[in-house]
Parts: sequence; structure tokens; C-alpha cells
Amino acid sequence: MTFSRNWYFLFILILSAQFATAQVRKDYPVGATKSNQSYALGNFVVDPYPHLVPSESKIRAGLLYDAEKEVIVWEKNGAYAYPMASITKMMVALLAVEDVLDGKHSWNSLINYSVRVRKSRRSRKYYTVNVSYTLKDILTSVMVSSNNKNSEMLAQYLGGTVSNFVIRMNRKAKELGMNNTFYSNPSGLPAKNRSNDNRSSPHDLLILALESMKY
Repeated sequence: MTFSRNWYFLFILILSAQFATAQVRKDYPVGATKSNQSYALGNFVVDPYPHLVPSESKIRAGLLYDAEKEVIVWEKNGAYAYPMASITKMMVALLAVEDVLDGKHSWNSLINYSVRVRKSRRSRKYYTVNVSYTLKDILTSVMVSSNNKNSEMLAQYLGGTVSNFVIRMNRKAKELGMNNTFYSNPSGLPAKNRSNDNRSSPHDLLILALESMKY
């Protein structure tokens, strides 16, 4: 399965744009006066586009990335971590793709599990149905329709248990240098304790997006 470079991932706040501007780039420490000067955000150069004025008051955190010039053209609170909800599933997808390419699994591998189904829309009665889907179909439902149940089933299949897979997610984040990222589940649903919510920073999610786009 080939993941297109035009797949820009849900809610990542990363924009591939072409801007015909030439600015002298200098590295400034994070937190320096931004204005229209270039500065550094981790390993990325932030080269603000002077005519790009987003409604910053409505945005808690985010960034816009010019994939052709390989620079960030706008960012706000790029190094700060916030709950990321279903953006979590990007890491699930990355690990799934890596496992298939490593030969650990096949896109046609079958994943079997049981689901409870309502007898009818107005009925209060449920019955159990055994279902079987390929790994490819499961991953598609996770990434296209953000299916939380299938995200957990995929995590369980790839990791043996969901908890083991979450450990892998956090380990991979550290390997990539995503130092402001934490996962407690593979779906992005809120945790019982808000302090355990999955969280990440725009900077870390840019790292994850660029790694994912390799596939």
C-alpha cells in the first residue's frame, strides 16, 4: 500500500504552500522577537511570510509548513503540548505501515473481533456479531473515518495488547525526537484523568507528518 504525498492528514495544521519570497535566514532562539525575522523552532527554520496573517486569537496552537521550501511560514505556541484527539491515529498508521514493510504482517492479514450491534435503530436489544477485516481495511477505517474501535483492534493486533502498543507509540515518538508528546491510548479519546490525555505540540506533529509522508 502506498501512501500518497498529497495525503496531508486530518487536522494536522500543516499547509504545503508556495510563496515567491526570498528572505535572509538567521537562526534565533525560540522565544525571540518574531516579527518578520527568521528564527529556529527545534530543527526547523521559521521563516515568517509577511503577508500571511491568520486569525491568531482563534487559534490556540498550530503551524503552517511550506513543504517545498522546507520552512515553517507561521507558528503559534509551536513547542507547547495540547490534547491532540484523533491526530493520535497518525502514529498508529505509521507503526502499522512500518510493520508491514518489515514483513511482520501483510496488508491482507485478517483481524477478527466481536462487536455489539443494535437489533434495530429503535430497539434496546443488542446481539453479538463476529467480524473479520484485512489489516488494510482496518487501517483505512481508522484513517478515513477515524474509527476508534478499529484503532484499538489494530493496536491490539500489532502489539499483542493495547497497552503494549501504546508503549511502542511512546517509544517511537522519542526515537523521532517528539519530546513533547505523550500517548495513553491509540484512539485519542479523552482519558478518565485529563492529565493522561494524549497530547502533542505542533512542532512534534510536524516531525510525525514528515516521517509519515516518506511512506
